[in-house]
Amino acid sequence: MKLRHAGLEDFETISQWIGTKDELKQWSGSGFEHPLSLKQWEKYLNEEDRQSFTALLEDSPAGHISIGRIERLKTGRIGRVITNPDHRGKKVATQMLREVTTYAFDRLHLKTVTLGVFAFNTPAIRVYEKAGFSFKEQDKNKEMADTLPWHTLEMVLAKNEWKN
Repeated sequence: MKLRHAGLEDFETISQWIGTKDELKQWSGSGFEHPLSLKQWEKYLNEEDRQSFTALLEDSPAGHISIGRIERLKTGRIGRVITNPDHRGKKVATQMLREVTTYAFDRLHLKTVTLGVFAFNTPAIRVYEKAGFSFKEQDKNKEMADTLPWHTLEMVLAKNEWKN
């Protein structure tokens, strides 16, 4: 697997992986409105403090991941992690996370990387824990999906705790 910077050409493929309003919320929090549009995608790709990547398996898009809220030599936040439904359960998210974490620490020289994950998303939590992320203090943040609250958990990985 390899990562390349995401572009407008990825919109059609990635938007097909997100069918419902709740799937969009799970992927992006409150970052996008349903349905995802090319205009929203373009604005997202042009955020100054974000770098977005498309994961490729045999030159075919297998996933997407980004690192945003980049503060020079300090912190960044991993987000918008999604895999092609055909590749779920095949460790694509694990590989993407490894690649973007390496990029964050080795190329951007960040000291800390954080992420947020919905409490019900246990497969993602397992991936993040295996990569070395640990829970920060319990966050009381809630996103609303229809009428049910989705609790956000905060996780962190410091460069000095990272195992490449």
